[in-house]
Amino acid sequence: MVDIIPPEERPITLAEACREFFNDKLKPSSLRTEAKKGNLEIIPIAGKDFVTPAGIKGMIEKCRVKKSQQGSGSKQPEPEQKQPEPGTSKTEPPVSPQDALNTMLTGPKPPCKRTSPPNTDHQGTVVPIR
Repeated sequence: MVDIIPPEERPITLAEACREFFNDKLKPSSLRTEAKKGNLEIIPIAGKDFVTPAGIKGMIEKCRVKKSQQGSGSKQPEPEQKQPEPGTSKTEPPVSPQDALNTMLTGPKPPCKRTSPPNTDHQGTVVPIR
């Protein structure tokens, strides 16, 4: 008998793929999740789901973690530069002790002027709720 389907395209069940390629460390539901993400093509035949060895290998390549630049716009330090120590980030320059003392001695700033006068007009009628 002549094989018309090459081995890398021969359909296998999700359970067989989990056993053969992942030593049962993944379950068929994991492969379905990857299919939903677009990383794996599932072939439904007669109410059962199948994949191909080539499809599994393609999924592994798509899922492989690649070295990439950080997604934010901040500049990454050069490898020879020393990394800053982890800790809290500062958003304002520190206040000198002299400035802190001057602020305490002079007191707080006066409040801002009101932008609108207080509401003293009480012309509405009160309707009691029954």
